[in-house]
Amino acid sequence: MFQAAAVAAMAISLSGCIGQMATTGTVTKMNLSVSNNAWVQEGFFILLLPVTAVTATIDVLVVNSIEFWTGTNPISGKPRITGSDPKDILMTQDNIKVKSVSEDEIIAQVTAENGTVETLRLVRTEAGIDVLNQDGMKVAIWTGSLSESSES
Repeated sequence: MFQAAAVAAMAISLSGCIGQMATTGTVTKMNLSVSNNAWVQEGFFILLLPVTAVTATIDVLVVNSIEFWTGTNPISGKPRITGSDPKDILMTQDNIKVKSVSEDEIIAQVTAENGTVETLRLVRTEAGIDVLNQDGMKVAIWTGSLSESSES
């Protein structure tokens, strides 16, 4: 009986160990907001190591598991980051999510501070990259080269 319970507990808790680590991220953000001085931040980091260890354990065993099973991280409120094809989600930041549609097209969703979401499609063409708004209207054209700044 004990072995079955242990296996079930491990299956539940270890299923979501890869997640956003939102609880630990909250401690990190708090540390960074204490001061702009790197030495002060380092001092707080060292002082908060036990707290960081506890929050990381809570993230791995509880919060990320909830994120895995429900599809949403209960701390950040963001959708889970696991279980998607890596090529589909190219980047997710606080207010930007970039997703691959095809080899020549990506969709970028930008959320403003007031909560409105703007969706842009970036489509590769022979001339460059067309930027289309959510109504399909072309709002910009980029004709530069990605390697221009690195050539010397």
